[in-house]
Amino acid sequence: MVFTVLAALSGMERECIRDRTLEGRESARARGKAIGGAGVTDKPPSKPKI
Repeated sequence: MVFTVLAALSGMERECIRDRTLEGRESARARGKAIGGAGVTDKPPSKPKI
């Protein structure tokens, strides 16, 4: 029974963390912040200058 209660609490906490993360990402997008990695281009990589 203890494990059932702990599992329920951890599930609720996971949902709260997910909601806060999504709100933060939406807020950052609204402020114009870049989210994620570098964009992908179709250009071939340039030769290194030596």
